[in-house]
Amino acid sequence: MIISVDFDGVIVEDGYYPNVGRLIEGAKETLQYLHDNGHIIIINTCRVDQEAGIARDFLIQNNIKFDYINNNHPTEILKYGKDSRKISADVYIDDKSLVPFDNWKNTLVLLKQMPLWKSTKLSKQVWNLKQQLEANNFKRFTVEERFNTLFHMIISFIYKEQLYTNKMGRFLFNIIKKAQ
Repeated sequence: MIISVDFDGVIVEDGYYPNVGRLIEGAKETLQYLHDNGHIIIINTCRVDQEAGIARDFLIQNNIKFDYINNNHPTEILKYGKDSRKISADVYIDDKSLVPFDNWKNTLVLLKQMPLWKSTKLSKQVWNLKQQLEANNFKRFTVEERFNTLFHMIISFIYKEQLYTNKMGRFLFNIIKKAQ
């Protein structure tokens, strides 16, 4: 899952801008857990430029796992053909939402009930596969050989884990179409 997480009021206490408030209990551990389980964490904050840098530095200094700050995941950019100012995610965790963030324990319980929770296995498997292939100097193969190998491994995993859906079928069809 791609999870968009607000910074002020969700990861750190609100009210200290442009400085950073204290770390909210459970934020680091929950984000670590989500990241380790293959979820993409995008920090979606109103902070820009220097203030976004302050947030990034805070996250790094406190070993808080995240993938992007105020940037869409590359797969979303490819899917829509352009990058949007709005962060595209499966879930938005924000203290200003209709169901506002209250604490990380309850948030994790809600996330685990979502249907997309299981499909994250695929993302994690693909990431592990990518790392294995890079370690084995996969670049020595032709582009076509690399594509065919990856494609067959992903298809096998999808069927093995019973993650196949009509949406997945359309996605795979589009990949094949673009590759031809």
